[in-house]
Amino acid sequence: MAARPLDPVLDTLKARHFDREVTPGGWGPEDWSRATAAALAERLGPALAEAAHATGADLPRPCWATLTAARLENERWVARYERLLAEAEDVLAGQGIPVLVLKGLAQARHYPDPTVREAADVDLLVPPARMGAADRSLRDRGFSRSSPLRDGAALGNATR
Repeated sequence: MAARPLDPVLDTLKARHFDREVTPGGWGPEDWSRATAAALAERLGPALAEAAHATGADLPRPCWATLTAARLENERWVARYERLLAEAEDVLAGQGIPVLVLKGLAQARHYPDPTVREAADVDLLVPPARMGAADRSLRDRGFSRSSPLRDGAALGNATR
């Protein structure tokens, strides 16, 4: 039997945040409040909102409001990061530096709706020999790293 859209999200939340077997059809308001808080803590709020909507789950109004707000906020962030990514790719292409996008935005492109995958930065991979040039080029355009580079690493997080 194929998994339903809500199953992977709920399986993660149940495994990490519930100490008893629960099934969404039998959840009460307290269970949904707990699942909503857990989803936000796990950065799964937009995914839970989408999955609950797709399955017609009967969430309490405050949970719907919280998850909808998380989803809308994530849509704004993803749009911002997509714009920044396009700019970063243009900057690096102008310097002849190949780049590969990793993690959040790269994975989100494989979702039916990319905005259900939370992203907090843009992860870029460039050839180690070009890391210094890439770092300087992006910094000159106002980008910064949200995490330090490791010795010899060619992976950086670009934010602005």
